[in-house]
Amino acid sequence: MKRSPWVAVLLSGALPGLGHVYLGEPRRGLTLFAALGGVSVVAILTLLYLPVAPLNVLLPLGMVVTVWLYVLADAFRRGRRIEAYAPRRYNRWWVYLGAFLFVGFVAQPAAQNRFEASVSDAFRVTSAAMAPTLLPGDYLLVDKRSFRKRPPARFEMAVYRRGGTSYLHRIVGLPGDTLAMVGKVLHLNGAPVAEPYARHGDPLDVTAPAMRWQLDHLVDGDGRTATPPTRDDWGPLLVPEGRYFVLGDNRDDSADSRYHGFVAREDLIATPLRLYFSMDEDGGVRWDRIGRGFAGAPRAGG
Repeated sequence: MKRSPWVAVLLSGALPGLGHVYLGEPRRGLTLFAALGGVSVVAILTLLYLPVAPLNVLLPLGMVVTVWLYVLADAFRRGRRIEAYAPRRYNRWWVYLGAFLFVGFVAQPAAQNRFEASVSDAFRVTSAAMAPTLLPGDYLLVDKRSFRKRPPARFEMAVYRRGGTSYLHRIVGLPGDTLAMVGKVLHLNGAPVAEPYARHGDPLDVTAPAMRWQLDHLVDGDGRTATPPTRDDWGPLLVPEGRYFVLGDNRDDSADSRYHGFVAREDLIATPLRLYFSMDEDGGVRWDRIGRGFAGAPRAGG
């Protein structure tokens, strides 16, 4: 019984290596499937962690495409060589369908979930709290290993959890820091900080009952009689051990630590790596933003 090389190509297109199972070469098919998986992992890590450059983008993508095309070409070539073939027990349509369904709906999602839980995940920006650094409609890849390898750094952006929801702001205060804001200017340990990434657009100050939590953390004076904090004037506050203070770059339109308090160390979950897509409110693609990297923390001298 002949084996159709085109059926082998079709099966390998649906699931790399499955065409070789059809040809009676399950070991070769499994080897090629594993090779493509390994190259795909290397490609993803390259795109995540190497600086944005043409070769760093094209080379890993080219590797994946090359291996995939080799799998298809190899299935076609080996299929043409077979003159007569006695089907094996695994040469059944339901075996091919079962393999495709298992990999596509069980194994692959499980591997993807594990990767997203431990290495990287996608994050969509939905508010203007970090504008102009990040805009609504930006799509980020975030590094979930960063805070497991090192302590959080001052002035770096961080994804954190609060009430079951993920937020992204900039860390401006570490444990033991004294923070204050005077007329929209952030003061760190008594000195004003120059923040080139911060934006201010509202000339009028704002007060809110949610900010009164700060009165229990003032460095000097009795919090019960202190002047109520406002959006643009507050502190000085002492950041407790194991806690961090975060602010949005869009200082006049950001619900951050000024309102909801310090962020616990265990709630910091990731740092942004790269902007992989961006779309404005009208559905247009912001091509100039795609590929921007965010590795490291910017200097904000005082």
